[in-house]
Amino acid sequence: SPLKEIRVAMALAPREPLALFLALLAACASAQDHCQCEICGVPGGRKSMVNGHPIDPNPAPGEPRPYPPKDDLHVRNDTKVHMLISAFRDPRCGQTIANAFLRARHPDRIYAGIVQQNLHDKDEFDCIAVYCELMKKEGHETCPYLNHLEIVRVDAKESKGPIWARAIGAVMVRPHHDFCMQVDAHVDFMQHYDDALMKMWAMTENEYGVLSTYVGNVKQDLSKSGHVLIGHPHYEIPFICKTIVGGHGVVRNSQATAAYCLPRPHLSFTWAAGWSFAKCHFERVVPNDPYLEGMFDGEEFSRMLRLWTHGYDVYTPHRPVVFHDYTHF
Repeated sequence: SPLKEIRVAMALAPREPLALFLALLAACASAQDHCQCEICGVPGGRKSMVNGHPIDPNPAPGEPRPYPPKDDLHVRNDTKVHMLISAFRDPRCGQTIANAFLRARHPDRIYAGIVQQNLHDKDEFDCIAVYCELMKKEGHETCPYLNHLEIVRVDAKESKGPIWARAIGAVMVRPHHDFCMQVDAHVDFMQHYDDALMKMWAMTENEYGVLSTYVGNVKQDLSKSGHVLIGHPHYEIPFICKTIVGGHGVVRNSQATAAYCLPRPHLSFTWAAGWSFAKCHFERVVPNDPYLEGMFDGEEFSRMLRLWTHGYDVYTPHRPVVFHDYTHF
């Protein structure tokens, strides 16, 4: 199938940004019934667009280029990916951890630090315990990768908001962690997402690149086997273009619009708290601020200001990878 041709080409391509991009274009060209983008060589195909406006995805001659990757961590299979998860009375946390290991091509490189905020006298679920039960249902006799998990358990009555909890999670970023991914406690991933994220990050050609955007709905955008169901044939992806003034005069992200037919991750306007992926020096240099207690509006834009003034750039990924469960409990 066209999808299979594209996946095979990406898997076999040398893990260099240009080679990967050319392999993807070749696969698209052989699958014109699936892709209807100009980048796929489709005559009259849709141009690369952001927020309804055509863009040129290629850098202009003489345009300043970002600082390139300092090492080869993005092409190695033993690179360690650390997830930062903050869960507030969320019974889906254990499922998210299980998804991360089950969907990864190389699960032995996945790590997680969890800040669990439960009501000790009411909430009977525990993130790690649920994860272990789910993995046993998948055929594991014991609880695998338990030494890859760290958890801080906090009484929800003592919680001081999402930024405060995420800041606690940053303490669990260890020196041996290479890439860090902040996600909500109720997400799922496309199959072999770890490889896909490494390739996407490499395509930014930026040591200080951060992949981030609002993510799609797991109930309708991802199959049970981990295959992406959304975006075709124009590879639509959420793109955050604007900010608004929210409660109490605080600047916050506006609702995402859409980008189409992007050949690679594209520079974005701001950062999304629900999902981001970068080298772990990002979490060490620009950690969440533990003193922003009780803040929700303004969380994302305030961190964007800090990361940008520390030399980081945010990119919207050109393909969906992570998916959110928007069901309310």
